[in-house]
Amino acid sequence: MSKTIEVKSILTIQLRPWREWAILLLSLGKIRISLLVTLTAAAGCILATGQAGAPMLLPTVAVFLMAFGSCGLNQYQERAIDASMERTRRRVLPSKRLTPKAALTISLTEISSGSLLLLFAGNPLAFR
Repeated sequence: MSKTIEVKSILTIQLRPWREWAILLLSLGKIRISLLVTLTAAAGCILATGQAGAPMLLPTVAVFLMAFGSCGLNQYQERAIDASMERTRRRVLPSKRLTPKAALTISLTEISSGSLLLLFAGNPLAFR
């Protein structure tokens, strides 16, 4: 006798951890704030150069990585205070859905990656 396995259940089992991981990362990096910072940086690039295009892509991605990592670093630093407040106790770190060490590692990696990308792919003056 063989047991029938539905395709839908296999896909749900395989995608669920990735979906949860993506939600954790997006929550840690406060995606809405990071996207607004990135949009502002992109607008600054357009105003500075007078054109939108491929040359502004890498610096904009670098700003996104640095903003995303900075939001995560802020949550790492504020985790004890966030745990004591009603409004913030369901965030990623106070709710223990992510360990502080993992959050710090992820955040510093994003900040470092964005900084290096801005240094080498963007204008070195912007890195300062």
